[in-house]
Amino acid sequence: TILPSAGTTWDGLRSTLRDICCRGVASYRQTNVKNYRFYQNVVKSLQGLAKDQTVVVTRPDKGSGVVILDRLDYVTKMQGLLADTTRFCRISFTNMISFMHQRERKLQTLLRKHLSTNSISQEVFKAVFPSGSRLAVLYGLPKIHKTGVPLRPILSAIGSHTYKLAKFFVPMLRQFT
Repeated sequence: TILPSAGTTWDGLRSTLRDICCRGVASYRQTNVKNYRFYQNVVKSLQGLAKDQTVVVTRPDKGSGVVILDRLDYVTKMQGLLADTTRFCRISFTNMISFMHQRERKLQTLLRKHLSTNSISQEVFKAVFPSGSRLAVLYGLPKIHKTGVPLRPILSAIGSHTYKLAKFFVPMLRQFT
């Protein structure tokens, strides 16, 4: 709690605090103008690099920062990950689309069945019912702390047929982690 000292009024205390804040903001602006301009130049440079088709601009798998990779190396490493038949199997693009729609319809049927037997409420049904799903996207984040900079595969399932269902279960499962 801040109280005015003896002989100081509330208005005087407010004025003093306002002056301290204004001086702090002014000194921050003066000392950080160079940093801000440097930051703006870095952002512009990275935006220019992102347009370059020969490089990939991404973030590392741990920590923060920016990683710039040769696109050919990135694609080669991702193809190496996908070549592992213990983790991935090759299917044609048309089969992927039909497979996704088949899985979406199967989940829709299961949810309708549970709604009709009152196993789930209408609110839960609406929250997890998939429609207009899209394919999940696989990409790699570089492990810059390891030699050879291998990629950590990330499967982004946002918008996929199981996304809403997974999002629904996260709060319930969080207690077990």
